[in-house]
Amino acid sequence: MLSKNSTRIWLIILFLTLMLFASCTKEQEPAMNYHIDPRFREIYNQLNWDETPILGEPISSLIHVPESDTEKQYFENGVLIYNPEISPRFYLEALDPETNIECSDAPAEYLSETNVLHVNGYIISKNFSAIYNKFGERWLGKPITNTCWSPEKRKLEQHFENFGLYQFENDAPDVVHFIPYGAQKCANINCQSGLDNTTHQNLPSPVVLTDISQEKGRLELAVWEYQPQISSSQTQQFAACVSNNIPAQDFALELKIFLPNGEEKGYQFPTADENGCSFLVGEAIQAQNGTTIEYQVCVIIPGMPPFCKNDNFLITGNP
Repeated sequence: MLSKNSTRIWLIILFLTLMLFASCTKEQEPAMNYHIDPRFREIYNQLNWDETPILGEPISSLIHVPESDTEKQYFENGVLIYNPEISPRFYLEALDPETNIECSDAPAEYLSETNVLHVNGYIISKNFSAIYNKFGERWLGKPITNTCWSPEKRKLEQHFENFGLYQFENDAPDVVHFIPYGAQKCANINCQSGLDNTTHQNLPSPVVLTDISQEKGRLELAVWEYQPQISSSQTQQFAACVSNNIPAQDFALELKIFLPNGEEKGYQFPTADENGCSFLVGEAIQAQNGTTIEYQVCVIIPGMPPFCKNDNFLITGNP
């Protein structure tokens, strides 16, 4: 038979065990899942290395910046920006020039071998030259350090304006990892704070399609071209997104380009993807520098008049 003291001890042990079990099994807050906004999906898919997206996973929703009338989305390794007023419209946010980067130059054998690149006064070792040759300054930005060596972590690093790269000593030669620039920037400004996690929440200047049947509800159409300025030797890429989760088979997207000689060229967009977006590459347009090319994208829903949005781009850069 247990004494009173023994009983108390066992009760205390039982109580502490139950408390520990409760703390271990307490339901955790589910992690918020973000989606690649349709605005950036095509660019995101193009930016991959060895079939791996170099931007990593999205860690924010689409953010509209009213001061600059731009849109951005944070990813693990970088921040994509869309600015309709400049060319190119899509670019990556550069690292703050005040950022302190500790970098000890890599041993001479990494910097004096063949296949090194000399760019902007810095040396890119052969470990990172292949990825730089693929993406170049357009996406990686200019190098802001030589290839660095971290003896504690036994790895090479190279920092660019838009991306940071590293490779462990025992990695295969073609393996490249990415420093989470985007996550660091997000943490500094709390980019996830108060954002509604919807993929279409901030598409600019949408055409609101009312008079749609109650079943289809309220629609929004967003239209843009990828280059506001192109030459007559280049082709233009167009994008259109229809919101409200309308099944792709219930609508079609058509493009009309109004040529300088008065002719019209018509195109049918491919069937929209699961997010209601479709992308199309047109033909090169022969026109003089300074010519504005007008175009129109229409949503076609059977039994209803088309709903359209117009935009334009400029021909320039011809010899």
